[in-house]
Amino acid sequence: MWSNCEQRLGPTECYHFRCVCQMDFVYSERVKQCVHRYTPEGREVVLPQDTGATCYFNECSGKFTVCSDSKCLCIPGFIYLAGQGTYGGCQRDPNLFPPDQQWSQSDDLHRWQEQQQQQQQQYQQSTTPSPEKSQSSCSRHPKCSGLAGDCCPNELGLSLACCNK
Repeated sequence: MWSNCEQRLGPTECYHFRCVCQMDFVYSERVKQCVHRYTPEGREVVLPQDTGATCYFNECSGKFTVCSDSKCLCIPGFIYLAGQGTYGGCQRDPNLFPPDQQWSQSDDLHRWQEQQQQQQQQYQQSTTPSPEKSQSSCSRHPKCSGLAGDCCPNELGLSLACCNK
């Protein structure tokens, strides 16, 4: 309470009298310390879609994100890359898209912005979800299990490689 966090906890900082892991670090129960999210130990704790942000009080602010169980997650087909790539944040997971599918980050951003505008318009018109959403749910496709949200197609209108053909 009156001193720094113990070194055995790894990269931590004192926050309201509690030791918390620093940015991009997570606590691993197995090794009993904070580890970077991209180490093997960190990958055991954090989903690749998890941005580390929460949506308890506000909507998720990052591009290609969706709020799920009060966590900001990348939309299906995207993974979180902290400060990597052109802009960091959620970027396409090359392992989940068909290899012959052509794309660019500017295409994704344009589709994302259009999708956000459409969602806002739909919300203003009606608060009932469309039945089409449930048909595209990742959980309806066995090879997409483990992904949250819509996969077939996802929020950008793109079908992932795990979708039944």
